[in-house]
Parts: sequence; structure tokens; C-alpha cells
Amino acid sequence: MRRLLSKIENRKLYMIELLYQKNDYMPIEDLAAELQTSVRNLKEDIAEMDNLSDILTITLLQDKVKMEFHQNTGVESVTQYLINHNFSYKLLEEMFFNETLHLEELAESMYVSTSTIYRQFRKIEDVLKENFTVELKTNPCRVSGNEEDIRAFYVTFFSEKYSIFDWPFEDIVSEKLMDDLVESLIDLIGIDVDFSFLRYVKYVGIIGLLRYKNNYFLNEDVETGKYEIIDEAARTFDLTALEDALDIKITEETLSETFAVFLQANVPFTNEDFIRKANQSPVITHSYFRLLEMINALSKKYELPIPNRDDMIMGVHNTLFLGRSELYTNFILNDKKRKFVQAAKELYPDFYNDMYHYMTDYIVDIYERNDKILLNHMIYTFMTHWDDLFVSLKAQQKKASVLLVSSNDIKHATMMRSVIDFEFSEQLEITIGTDLKVIKEALSSNSYDLIISNFPIEDNPHSRVICVENVPTRANMLTIMENLMSVSDE
Repeated sequence: MRRLLSKIENRKLYMIELLYQKNDYMPIEDLAAELQTSVRNLKEDIAEMDNLSDILTITLLQDKVKMEFHQNTGVESVTQYLINHNFSYKLLEEMFFNETLHLEELAESMYVSTSTIYRQFRKIEDVLKENFTVELKTNPCRVSGNEEDIRAFYVTFFSEKYSIFDWPFEDIVSEKLMDDLVESLIDLIGIDVDFSFLRYVKYVGIIGLLRYKNNYFLNEDVETGKYEIIDEAARTFDLTALEDALDIKITEETLSETFAVFLQANVPFTNEDFIRKANQSPVITHSYFRLLEMINALSKKYELPIPNRDDMIMGVHNTLFLGRSELYTNFILNDKKRKFVQAAKELYPDFYNDMYHYMTDYIVDIYERNDKILLNHMIYTFMTHWDDLFVSLKAQQKKASVLLVSSNDIKHATMMRSVIDFEFSEQLEITIGTDLKVIKEALSSNSYDLIISNFPIEDNPHSRVICVENVPTRANMLTIMENLMSVSDE
């Protein structure tokens, strides 16, 4: 979806992401080469970024550049700004809320010519077709095609365009009405959810209801047991206010069609439901044992505990069958899942590579096709649903060896060790140096990853010597952390 941005917008966004990852000054020639542009163009881009001054600060010196986000801002602040100011995305939102406009009317409402609308339609359709089975129609102007894909796209679009506290449908249906409806359904199911999941279900609900009102239907089968929940909700929840707001009659069929993605037979709500269905459904049985095999193999190879195996299997299984309808599986500009996966790969490459191959085979086996975007989402789900996975992997990494030396006395060295050990106890093995001959040998042999002393050691051949003069300060701790990261990278 980034192709809907202009060439300059794309370059600016990529530059921000690179500088954010660098977190330091970067030679401007290196940055220009990475962005495949000239230094002159890059400097012009930086000069034109005043509109982002509330989000970030870019410092440009003669031959290097650095970017810093302001407190409580980040890449998502930039992507939201771009989506809200980009013509193509404005056009997609306008068509969602008003499907009755003909080409001339749409051009007039967007303050452009009809030829501009035609050009944008071709561009938008070309980009959307990369991930969705959809096309753009005129007279009236609308997104047409696979209804499941259209709803999945707009759930992603509104989730990424608006902040977690915004409700862009207030003029049609109040957020309180949707809160009440969704919470009543969840209460009937009897599961615990967080605000993020509630937001996701609300978006699925409101987009589904508005599409239903415009006579677009999913026509998917709903599991009998889950239809009973919908039936109970329709009987117990007062739908009058919602019907008045939407000017439609809402029945059990309306609700089941709206929330159909959650009501399919292959998506259990509880572990008990999952186990029961695994004894009845060949598809769920096969999925369960493939995931069990994957988890057990990784657990055994890397000696990792699995405190929540059943919850994890159900979560990963449901993620596959919910597919691209799940929040943040797809993306408009901010691919959160890819960034997560890349960070996990850099931290634990061996575990990641094994898991990647297992997960790829699982998706192809059950889903019967390759899907890179879904694969990233599945890896994210797998690694976040496995309780304490990152802690367990971290605990197995080799600790950095540290020689701590104080010219004051042994008590000062002991004090420094206790303070540093408190901050980095899971990452360091600290030895206090008491023999001058051993200390000299350590400096020349690199037998320790770090040497921390309370005095400068000049002309030493060791690559990492850190001077902590008195009590370890915050700056000292940051220096130790930076050196630990370098050791870990090596």
C-alpha cells in the first residue's frame, strides 16, 4: 500500500525509518545511497519536513544527519500523518462512507477534475490488487469484489488511519452503542479480552453493518452452536437505538452475517471447545497435532519450557483461520508484524530459522498456499503466545564475562559489582580482579568480554575497557549496555 504515496513521501518515510533504526548520526552520502537518491534531493526532503516538526527533529550537519522522535511519538505518528494527508487514502475513505456518488460528484467533493479521479482509480486499483481481490467501479464510485477482502481492507485502513482513542463512525453510530453490542456478545461467550481486541471486534462490527446496509453479504456458514449465542444476543440486547442510527432492521441473521468471521466452525472460543472440536473435526485435529509437533520439537531442541501449551496452540490455530481479517495482519503503511519478526530474527536467529520453516510448512499444509503477510502474522502470534519465550531464550544465551578492577580497595570493587550485577544480573558473569599479573594478562588476551575499572587504562590492547570512577552512574550503565549489545552482536 506504500505505492499510493508519492515518490517523495515514500522516500521521506523510508529515511525516517532508517534514521530511527540507526539511532545516531548517519553519513548523508550513505543515507542518500540507501535511498537511491542524490544528496541534494535528500537535503531538500529534510528542508521540507517542517510539517512533521511536532513529531520529530532532524539535525543536519555538513556531512551527516540524525533524527530523534519527540517523547510519546514514533513511526506510527508519521504514518498516521501521511495517511490523513494523502489524496488516495482520502478518496478510499470518501467512497466507503458514500457509495452513491457518481464520478462527477466524487470529483466535485474532492475538489479535483474527473480525469484526476480516473488516474487515481487506476493507481489505487493496481495497488489494492496486490493483496486483495477487489476493483474500483464508477457510477456510482465504490470498491467492488470479494466481500471478505473488502471488509478486511477497511478494518485495516481505519485501524491504521485513526488512533486507538478515535471513533471515525460517530456521525453514524455512537461508539457507546457499538461498545454495548460487542461487550454483550463477549459476555455471552464468556471470554476475557483487552481493549485492543474490543476495538478490532467493533471495527469488524460497524464495517460489517454498514456493508450489510448497502446490500453486501458474506454468505458464509455459521456454526450452529455459535448461532445460538447470536440468537441470545438478539433477544436480550435492545437493538432499537442501533436500528434507528443505521435505519435498518437488525435480526439474528444480520448479526451473524456481520460477525461471521468469528462464528466459523474452525475458530473455537475456549480450550474446552477446542479439544471437543479436535475430537470431531479432521481439519482441527490435523491443525492441532501439526502445531503440537512444532512446539514440542522446538521446546526439545532449545530446552524451552511451555507453561501454556494448550492456550498457545489454540491462539495460533485461530490466527490461521481468522486469516487476514485479524487486526494488523495487513497494513497500509506501518508493517508492525514485519518489524517484530525482523527484530526476533536478529535476536535469536537459530530459533527463528527453525520456527520459520515449521510455520511455513504448517500454513501450506492447512491453508494450502504461501502468504508472506500471513506468515509474518503467524510468527508474531507464535512467539507472543508462548509465555516467557523471550525470557527463556535470553536466559540460554551465553553471559558476557566481565573483569572488574578497583585501585581503591577490594570493598570498593565489591560495591561496584553488587550495583552492576543488580542491573545486569542475567547478562553478566563478573569476576573481581585481585592479582595484578592476571589483570595484565586479561588486558592482552581478551579473555574477558568487558573490563570495568575505576581508573583509565591507557594504551591497552583490549577492545572494551570501561572506566567507572566512583559509584556507577546512569551514563556508566548506558555505556555498559552499549558494549553488551556489541558483544551480543559479535
